[in-house]
Amino acid sequence: MVSTAAVAERLSDFLSFGDRIRIIGGAPSTDLVIPSDSPARRAARGIPDNFVAFVGTLEPRKGLEQLMTALATVDNLSLVVIGPRGWGGLDVPTLVEQSGIAPSRVHALGRLDDADLAAVLSAARALVVPSIDEGFGLPVLEAMSLGVPVIHSTAAALVEVAGGAALPVNVHGPGGTMALAEALTGLSDDELRRDLILRGHAQSALFSWDASAAKLAAIIDELS
Repeated sequence: MVSTAAVAERLSDFLSFGDRIRIIGGAPSTDLVIPSDSPARRAARGIPDNFVAFVGTLEPRKGLEQLMTALATVDNLSLVVIGPRGWGGLDVPTLVEQSGIAPSRVHALGRLDDADLAAVLSAARALVVPSIDEGFGLPVLEAMSLGVPVIHSTAAALVEVAGGAALPVNVHGPGGTMALAEALTGLSDDELRRDLILRGHAQSALFSWDASAAKLAAIIDELS
């Protein structure tokens, strides 16, 4: 079992499973609900009014430095980084220094529980997922379920999960950071934001843990 067709295709490059590969995706947690005290939760953490969010483990493949470099060229837009440190020894202060973005514009929160994640993410201008590669991309669906537009890289799994309901940017191709900066600037278009929010809601609704469980049960029945 794999989480996306993109992973299935990649796996087939190395091993031959024929028609034995099954795809079962994830879904946002049912506990990811915007709490009534969201403004107070954001104020307690010093969250600015105008920001984009990054959600993920701090790893080289996540493209966070490219996001910071792009943001350094965009006025009046801060970055909130949500997620723990991972492999590769990356840390936010080092990435800030390397990218040239003003340190005051970057707010690193570490790992958040579902209530705080919903409180912060729901207020973002957008979620940006600039990964070099992904196996699924759960934050894409989490943001969409909360009514937040999404900008993502052209990693195959992210394109698949977003289903055309987000803005794909070839972040890691030629001129990638400039293209990402242009996408971030484009968030000022209210009509575009409304369209992304509506399409995002519809796309995220296609994923649920009940549906994933039903697919798993069908596979078990098939094998029994």
